[in-house]
Amino acid sequence: MPVYRPIQVPSQPSRPNMERLYRNKLANMSAGDMITLRTNIEELHELTCGKITVATGCSCTDVVIYGLEVMIVVWADVFGISFKLDHKFSAENVDWKVDFIEEHFTPDAIFPDATKLHQDCAVGASDGEVSS
Repeated sequence: MPVYRPIQVPSQPSRPNMERLYRNKLANMSAGDMITLRTNIEELHELTCGKITVATGCSCTDVVIYGLEVMIVVWADVFGISFKLDHKFSAENVDWKVDFIEEHFTPDAIFPDATKLHQDCAVGASDGEVSS
């Protein structure tokens, strides 16, 4: 008879480790590449007025937001260019993944079904609230 074990919910990657890896990558870039990166970050800041708006629509895509958060912290420290991350919503229908999103991120809303987001209103995954 098979033994069933509960699913292990993945933990958030260590922010200090991700920051260290990104800082090391920057430290190993050539001066020309650093100038290009800074120029691109300045242009992104100008185009977005310093606000990056994101939303995610399926499993594990919220981890990309974690990477953006790390990059934003490093950019502010290394280049003195600050961004605000505006996480509008996530869509997820698996309970433990909804819990993971709620524990590690701050979207304005979490919806259970990305395929219904085109409708005039949608019901929240964890709170049952209707958003339009």
